[in-house]
Amino acid sequence: MRFIERAHPEQSVALASLAAPNRLLGLLAEADMRGRISVDKAGQTQAIETARLYRTHAAELGCLDTPYPFANAHSRFTYFSKEGETGLPFEIFDPTAFEVTMLCGLPGVGKDLWISKSLPAEEAVLSRDEVRADLKEEDVDDEGRVLQEVLLRTRQLLAKKQNFAINATNLRRDLRRGFLQLCHAYGARTRLVFLHADRAAVLRRNAKRPDETRVPVAAIDRFAKRMETPDWRECYNVQLVDMGDAGR
Repeated sequence: MRFIERAHPEQSVALASLAAPNRLLGLLAEADMRGRISVDKAGQTQAIETARLYRTHAAELGCLDTPYPFANAHSRFTYFSKEGETGLPFEIFDPTAFEVTMLCGLPGVGKDLWISKSLPAEEAVLSRDEVRADLKEEDVDDEGRVLQEVLLRTRQLLAKKQNFAINATNLRRDLRRGFLQLCHAYGARTRLVFLHADRAAVLRRNAKRPDETRVPVAAIDRFAKRMETPDWRECYNVQLVDMGDAGR
């Protein structure tokens, strides 16, 4: 609860409101400090007061119990991308006319299943696995070449100014950044859909995949350790989906 020490505390409060109610976050911080046994009584009292101040500040911004009420997704994304250059309230016109959905999730979590149930049948889907398979038919087995082809096809789809989805693991923030920046340069809204399930469900689905697409368990575990949950500062919208035992 060190928001008050940050250069732009209101941005921290608004960002936190998108993940959980600020009232609960403030109460949790206060309860945590009250439950501690500390020799620094003055510091403990100050921390409790800071938690109360956090709730007060959230109430003043209008995001104590609900997410900060941005006028539209474009305003929200632009505000966080400016990193404190402007204050709240912040509202600008949304010029975007199409949306790119980027899926994120471990191999075997159920990305294809989610696409089949959640996207219109006519919406284009760019699959890294399909690109890899296409290149192998051309006797090309180079991940660098796969990435180049994915970028090329992404630009071709963006040029059409129509909704489409990118189906790949997209687990690390730094790897997502380039694709998202490209989409934003073409004037697209971006949505990150993070699919998750417990390890047993992921391994069970992975085991049912064809031999040529099955991923070694050790590799899945390595991916899981490096996985970074999407952040509201990356894109226009973040959707977290619990796949559970879907498609079991």
